[in-house]
Amino acid sequence: MKIKDLASSLNNMTNEDKYELLNELSELDEITTENLEILNALSYDEGDEVRVQVAEILENCEDIEAEIILIRLLHDTDGLVRATACDSLRFSDSPKVLSLLIDIIKKDKTDLVRGYAASSIGSILLNMDKVDKEYVDFFVDLVSREKVTWVKFHIYGTLYLLGEGTYLFKLIEMLNHRHFRKRGAVISILANILSDENKEIIEYSLKELLEKEETINVRSAIENVLKGIEEPT
Repeated sequence: MKIKDLASSLNNMTNEDKYELLNELSELDEITTENLEILNALSYDEGDEVRVQVAEILENCEDIEAEIILIRLLHDTDGLVRATACDSLRFSDSPKVLSLLIDIIKKDKTDLVRGYAASSIGSILLNMDKVDKEYVDFFVDLVSREKVTWVKFHIYGTLYLLGEGTYLFKLIEMLNHRHFRKRGAVISILANILSDENKEIIEYSLKELLEKEETINVRSAIENVLKGIEEPT
């Protein structure tokens, strides 16, 4: 299915056609104004999965209109849509987006949303060159009150990005968590905060875990991170 001239006919498309269109858009090297009009229309779709995919695609678009759509999706009724919008906004350098995400992490009841908001706030603060003590204090207080382990992991990652080096070791300690999904989450966060300064200790820790890890998905995640370290692009 071709993208051109489809904006006016979106309401008549089947879900299968919408997914085909979204897959086509996701493979583009550049999102045009016309593409954004289509994505904006689909961001109002009744299907939660459609809106999630729209938010995922907009991650790779630097246009201000894309940011406007994602900001609206931060208030979506579906938690996964909100979480995906939080994640896709991590490339922003907008004070407005920063303020919205801070408000979200304080108030949203969905764990997934708070976790991705925490990670994106860290990235945005770096983008804005605004690594101030007030934000460190905010997250230190936040992590002391957060009840959900998965969200705490994301806050640890953000605190590390804000210059609090001890939180890297807190994450590494959690590689031994008894639940494999938690170990997988930590591996993902370590991959996101990987740098020249910490890659040696992360590589050592992951190799140590790989020697005893039995869960296939976790082993695969470890191997992917190690491959990226050993074969940098």
